[in-house]
Amino acid sequence: AEIENNKNPKKSINVKVWDGTGPSAFLDYDMGDYIMLDIKGTETSYRVLGMQLVWDGDTFGDVVVDLNSLFYSNSIALQQQIDRLQNMLNSGNEGDNIYINQWFGLGVSGDGGSDEEIRCMLVHNNILYVGGGFLRIGGIAAPYIAQYNLNTRVWSTVGNAVLNNDVYSMAISDDGLVLFLGGLFTNVGGVATIDNFVKLTISSGLYSDTSAPSFNTGCFSIAISGDSLFALETSSYDVSKYTISTNTWTSPPITDALFDHGPIFTIYASGNFLYVGGNGLNLTAISAEEGILKYAVGTDTWSSISAPMTAAVQEIVVSGAYLYAAGIWNDEPSSGSDSIARCLLATNTWSSIDPPLVYPDDVRALLIDNDGNLIVAGLFTGNVYKYVISSGEWFDMSGGFDDYVTALAFDENDIYAGGAFTTVEGTSSKMLAVYIT
Repeated sequence: AEIENNKNPKKSINVKVWDGTGPSAFLDYDMGDYIMLDIKGTETSYRVLGMQLVWDGDTFGDVVVDLNSLFYSNSIALQQQIDRLQNMLNSGNEGDNIYINQWFGLGVSGDGGSDEEIRCMLVHNNILYVGGGFLRIGGIAAPYIAQYNLNTRVWSTVGNAVLNNDVYSMAISDDGLVLFLGGLFTNVGGVATIDNFVKLTISSGLYSDTSAPSFNTGCFSIAISGDSLFALETSSYDVSKYTISTNTWTSPPITDALFDHGPIFTIYASGNFLYVGGNGLNLTAISAEEGILKYAVGTDTWSSISAPMTAAVQEIVVSGAYLYAAGIWNDEPSSGSDSIARCLLATNTWSSIDPPLVYPDDVRALLIDNDGNLIVAGLFTGNVYKYVISSGEWFDMSGGFDDYVTALAFDENDIYAGGAFTTVEGTSSKMLAVYIT
């Protein structure tokens, strides 16, 4: 391989890795340069935009070079990250592999960044959908909802019409054909009957009304289980059920079947069940207040999972046999602290996560990544943490966010974060960042 460009000391990177006593490995690459590779007689130009060293601790190591990365979309963003790339190299003392994991801004204002807070996101078919309070993102006018093609690195608007206010929640139907949006918008494309909830047929780009019940002050959470969609109204904390195939809503809201309930902050669907988290949920007149209740989608019945908290559950996620809940616990297993606990769903047995997460004052997002680890984000110091379920260890993934993180999403390789932050790792990110795994 031949390096085309001349070396630039401002961009050069020299990495030395050692185990303290054994042989050393040296890498000397010019980040951002182009190399010509002759593959089966065809010369192709590639740009060197990242690397990692896989080393067995003996004499030889394999250098993996990242070519044509999706996320170094321009030279400015590239130059901002080089110094920090060196800082992300880990010592080889405790293992055979050296990896580079790091947050990067998915762009700066006018080139990937958002002009206001991002509140929700998801990835589907290599498209990152982003919703929030922004009017511009990625250098284009895209009020409140936009999409980013992870293959072409191009931002574009979503659908054939414009929303008139914030998007707080989104979900994709199980068949991948329909995108549902909830928020504070009172019309879409000038149609005032579309109030705080709308669906988009992805193939045609057409928005359409669902004749949703009146979400008076907004729809802040959406969950889908098969053909059933559930939407949370913000002020009444009612949860309504919608059948996707027939475009019909069930009346009254499913929460009317409860004896009583206080604020509901989150809903989460897994399999044939919907989990509702909040404060003071009463299944019957004689049951104790709980922080989480379970709804069976097929039978339209509610049941208890013996949730011991009596204050506030803010986020829920299910992975395998366990449900993970973030909230303020007044009772065991994490008395008197903001914390995260888990429930073995087969027996409704609750336990704390040890060691506890330090200072999770306001968790805004929970996510299970492709490796089965729990990712936690919010308003607390550090902003993003990872809990490795297999080993029971916490890792700070914060990357130096200067403000809070409110949304998480992932594809097969990487984790995306959105929120109110403007920098990460000391570089401009404008509300949107990606963690390269």
